[in-house]
Amino acid sequence: MKETIALVVLYLIFFPLSLLYRKKVIYMEQKWVFTSILIYLIFIWGYFWLILKTHQYLRNNAIVKFDFGHTEISLVLFTVVCYVTAVVIIINILYRRSRI
Repeated sequence: MKETIALVVLYLIFFPLSLLYRKKVIYMEQKWVFTSILIYLIFIWGYFWLILKTHQYLRNNAIVKFDFGHTEISLVLFTVVCYVTAVVIIINILYRRSRI
């Protein structure tokens, strides 16, 4: 149960930041849009790297025990969900920018 709550909290951190990013990029200069999209995708990778390393640290030092399944499968699926969300946001950005 606490693993589900942790994943929901992590998504509630990720999603508003993604919407804020979307809002900023829609009105950004054209020459910076694709660079910012690459930085956004790298940020997502770094976000999940940080989550994984934090989970490993907490588990190895027996501070908090989260059981995300075999090889942290819940975290892997959560990463996929966030990347799908990112792709939808990027498509929306490109669509909105084409209409401006």
